[in-house]
Amino acid sequence: MTKLLTWDDDMHDYQKFAVIESMKRRHAAIFLGTGLGKTIISLTITDQLLKRKLIKSALVIAPKRCMLNSWRQEALLWNHTKDLKFSVLHGSAGGVGSAEMVRRRNLLDQEADIYLINYEGLPWLSKTLHEIFRNKELPFDCVIFDESTKMKHSTTKRFRRFKPFMSRFNYRYALTGTPAPNGLMNLFGQMYTIDLGESLGTTLTSFRERFFISILNDTHVLYKLRKGGAKAISKRIQSKVIYMRKEDYVKLPPIVFNEIKMDLPKKYRRQYDELESTFFIELEEAEVEAFSKATLSLKLRQFLQGKMYSGVGKERKTLKIHTEKLDVLKEMVDTSKGIFESIGNCIIAYNFKFERNDLKSVFPDAPSIDGATTDAQSTDYIKRWNLGQIPILLYNPASDPHGLNLQLGGNQILWYGLTWNLEQFIQLIDRLHRQRQKKTVFVHSLVFRDTVDEVVAEALKSKEAVQSDLLNRLKKYKANINHQLG
Repeated sequence: MTKLLTWDDDMHDYQKFAVIESMKRRHAAIFLGTGLGKTIISLTITDQLLKRKLIKSALVIAPKRCMLNSWRQEALLWNHTKDLKFSVLHGSAGGVGSAEMVRRRNLLDQEADIYLINYEGLPWLSKTLHEIFRNKELPFDCVIFDESTKMKHSTTKRFRRFKPFMSRFNYRYALTGTPAPNGLMNLFGQMYTIDLGESLGTTLTSFRERFFISILNDTHVLYKLRKGGAKAISKRIQSKVIYMRKEDYVKLPPIVFNEIKMDLPKKYRRQYDELESTFFIELEEAEVEAFSKATLSLKLRQFLQGKMYSGVGKERKTLKIHTEKLDVLKEMVDTSKGIFESIGNCIIAYNFKFERNDLKSVFPDAPSIDGATTDAQSTDYIKRWNLGQIPILLYNPASDPHGLNLQLGGNQILWYGLTWNLEQFIQLIDRLHRQRQKKTVFVHSLVFRDTVDEVVAEALKSKEAVQSDLLNRLKKYKANINHQLG
């Protein structure tokens, strides 16, 4: 039987500090680098609040796969959290009055220490709370937003529907390791969930007007930080944020970024340049037109990956253009075994469905995790990957890698096609580059020179610089932690 972990022997000092400080503040944004243990910190906070009778139960809102694969499993590893009772409110979609909705409502009546629900379930939960608990106490008085960037947009249905209930929680916590993946605008919704507008204002409009300058760009409005805006924002939220970088508190193996640069053959370079300059390209099978700059970027990325989509819905076709990246990939593979000769066990990241199909032609036995993968399949694939039974795992980062532990199964990631989304980029890499990873982590990417591939790569670096600047301003040093722990 596996020995249970304990508070005294196995929790790090920085984790204990985060628990104590969060309980003291009651409303806190816990911005901890991925792999620092946000889940056990939050479980311990809940356990301590329950034992002190400061709360009756907690509501944890988390990404679906994280909700299913992390919270209950982590609780069972620790002596002080193993007896926490969970109720999973998430279920399959069903109409109002359906058996599924009745089942979910019944779960709210069952006593639990922690109620789990995914972000997509918030509109349903909000409606149910309004109908049943409008004039009486909620079944929980602590809320934890796990991977709080899911609440960064205050205009979404999930945010607007749940907003009236936020003030009814005595303890509110927001957790993430990537608080500003696409700029400081991402902070407004997350900070509102914990302080109800005290730090950054009560409306997105007022937040924008105070800290940003609006610039009209063609048909879109862009927002640029005012001079001193980043410093002012960090100063306003500093007292409400507990921030730690994983590099400061745990010893991690090195990480190496390896861009594999490629050149487009002349024929495809001409077609690519034509698409880029005229938004239009003629192929043998059909015509593909990019109607806007956003669409153009998507079409250019598809072109570089070797295929393009034409038409919509049932009329959509996949047009084959080239196999340049696929050919480079094949050169790296022992095709008789379906594995990389020199790379070893590897996660291959892709964005489009046709990429997955192309990758399957090289790795026919490789499982894939994306929007079409069931929860049971994902859980099985992750388990077998960590046991070393899956040499190649195909992964679409849009399927949400938050909260997953993948470091036991390998140390290599290959970006077959990069993503614009910094949060997805960082989160997937940090599934490997975290505690208990024993080897150097290698992050490879296939990049065509002088194309949108390089633009995406530079954009990711630029976004990361903005986030890093914010986080550096919020930094908590070990000396401070040791001093407060006594």
